[in-house]
Amino acid sequence: MKEDSLAVFEDYKIRRIYDEESETWYFSVVDIIQVLIQQPDYQAARNYWKVLKNRLNKEGSELVTKCNRLKLEAADGKQYFTDVADPETLLRLIQSVPSPKAEPIKLWLAKVGYERMQDMADRSLDRRREYWRKQGRSEEWIQQQMMGRESRNKAGWISPEYSQCRTIHLDPAFVAAKRCLAYLDNVPEAEAYRVLRTQVMQRTRGSGSNTILITSALPGEGKTLAAINLAFTFAREFQHTVLLVDGDLRKQSIHKYLGCAGEKGLIDYLLEGSPVSELITWPGIEKMTLISGGRPFQESAEMLGSPRMKELIIDMKRRFPERYVIFDAPPILTGADVLTLAPLVDQVIVVVQAGKTSMDDVKKALQFLPREKILGFVLNRKN
Repeated sequence: MKEDSLAVFEDYKIRRIYDEESETWYFSVVDIIQVLIQQPDYQAARNYWKVLKNRLNKEGSELVTKCNRLKLEAADGKQYFTDVADPETLLRLIQSVPSPKAEPIKLWLAKVGYERMQDMADRSLDRRREYWRKQGRSEEWIQQQMMGRESRNKAGWISPEYSQCRTIHLDPAFVAAKRCLAYLDNVPEAEAYRVLRTQVMQRTRGSGSNTILITSALPGEGKTLAAINLAFTFAREFQHTVLLVDGDLRKQSIHKYLGCAGEKGLIDYLLEGSPVSELITWPGIEKMTLISGGRPFQESAEMLGSPRMKELIIDMKRRFPERYVIFDAPPILTGADVLTLAPLVDQVIVVVQAGKTSMDDVKKALQFLPREKILGFVLNRKN
């Protein structure tokens, strides 16, 4: 069953159709093109798309083949077959059109993709049914969805309830603007982090290694963004969950990337004795939790090497065997924090910024890490 509706971006009407079977919105490609080239004339936008489509076909791009043709209502009230695409395909297609509207429309589409993920994230059956009823879903449709999710659970899908921690809801436009896009399906950033996740899983499988520290030689190399996006991809893995921990006591930043309040963090557990349950936040993303926030603390190396920190990491490691714990740590060459924290975790990933980090800095940084724990490098911001 498919349902038509209109969406509005600024002054442009964008036709879309919802496929209940795949739980996916499909948008008119020509309507998106109208926004990008700021062309009120539909026929002109249609001709632009025709030329672009031919060019992409000649280049061997798979984007055109990922577009579908579905009937949408035109200005004359009649239904015509129209090229449509899902948000993930459109995010890649937009890159082919130079436009000042590219980033705003990408954020708008990312919000749609995030809302779909939110729909999948709420594991409470009663709340889920109520949410679908408010959307106007039929009882038959709701029952089919519940049966499908039950089958997925029987196949081994692991998805715990987060009833003991604080729940927040992220602003998808804000998160996308910060380049945290790995919750989407087919954007290039998501695919790159899926490859990274697979490599991490292959290299840690069977060893019991599930605590991973992500760092860099110097500040500004993208380690926090890498940690967030890697956590997003682990949350989508079939048999694993993920806890993302902000391990930089001097400068907590994960919650700032995600646009949520950082009321409490590691320092509140280490210094004030706050229960761990008060630190953990569920950001509305299925199978993912995070710890980030609290006041800055300058004597961070001493606190990270304290008995309480060692006990906490041991507990995080052993409490849920299927869970990966990802620590976003400070840069190696800015202090003693990583030297203190690295021996407590199973593996270390070093983020290196292309065109910025010198080989001398990388070699210098590696001297401070236990060689046997270096899982590998992530080359960030490569064109």
